[in-house]
Formats: sequence, structure tokens, C-alpha cells
Amino acid sequence: MAEVITDAPLSVKTKAVDMLECYLIDADVKRMDDDLKYCQGSIRYGFDISSSIKTTFLLFEDNRSAQDTVDKLNLMNHPSIMRSLGDVICFDQHLPNHVLPFPYFDTTYADYLDKKSNKTFEFKRFTPEFIQLTSQVVHGMSALQEKGFCCPNLEGKDIFKENNCISAKIWHFCICTGCTGVSCTHCR
Repeated sequence: MAEVITDAPLSVKTKAVDMLECYLIDADVKRMDDDLKYCQGSIRYGFDISSSIKTTFLLFEDNRSAQDTVDKLNLMNHPSIMRSLGDVICFDQHLPNHVLPFPYFDTTYADYLDKKSNKTFEFKRFTPEFIQLTSQVVHGMSALQEKGFCCPNLEGKDIFKENNCISAKIWHFCICTGCTGVSCTHCR
């Protein structure tokens, strides 16, 4: 269950995890696209300042979609599936007001799919980084399918690339409620 925080976006505290403190460093909300908004910050467990983790907070307009996302992510334990750093944090004065903390990411897979990007092609060949990220996405999709999940409309924005490493993680997927043959038509 999310806790309402009234003094955001400055020093923000929540009890989503024992002794967890969240700090929104960047009150400026950024857009990845029309639907996806985020801001930067850090999470600290306990009183030790050195235990701070740089964090990206995804912003949701309603608690249900945020809670559904964290519930699905918590059902998976795979290196190519994103894990949340805590539960949903709510602000009562700011929109969008439901925040989900993730490990810091610097880009999405969409940046690699952009035709103008030099991250995908080098000397008319796929870069080793792009090949490795694509392999991780395929492994993640395979793991999701084995557990009864699907990605019917998977887009580049649904895959984060963690900062300072070659690690792609899927964060947006559906529970498959009924598949016939190779097409999955019932997702929620």
C-alpha cells in the first residue's frame, strides 16, 4: 500500500520498505514520450548516507496503474526484467502523483532504434552493444512467456538501459489470460 507524502518534492520519506528514504533531486519532470514521465533522485536505506542509490522515479497519474506495474514486476525474478526499488510512493499535491522507484537508467531501447542514432550502426553493421542489448531483450521476453506474461505491444520505451553498463531490462508487460496458437489476444 502506498503512503501519502505531503512535503514533496523536497526530502521525501516513505515506509514502503523499513527505514527507506527517497529524495527527489530533480523536481523537473521529463518526458520520454506522451505517456511516460520520470524524474531523478536517490534512495537511501537506513541512516548511512553512503548507502544512497541513484534512482529514476517513473511517474504515474493513477495508483492502479502504478500498483499493477509493481505487482507484475514483483512476480518476476530475471536479470532482463526490471526490479522496483520499493513500493509506490504517493504525493498529494503534485501531478502525476504516484511514483515508482527504479535503478537509475540513462536511456531506453528506443534510443537505439532511432534511425538517427549512432548507437545501433557503426560502419554499416550493428554495434556489439546493440547486439548484446537485443539478446537480453529476447531472453527477457522468453522468461516472461514461460511465466505466463506477454509483450503484445512491446516498444523501445518499455525497455530501460541501465546507466554505465550494457544491461537491458523490460519493465512493461501484460499478464496473458488466454492464448490460441501463436497469437496472444487476451492480455491485462
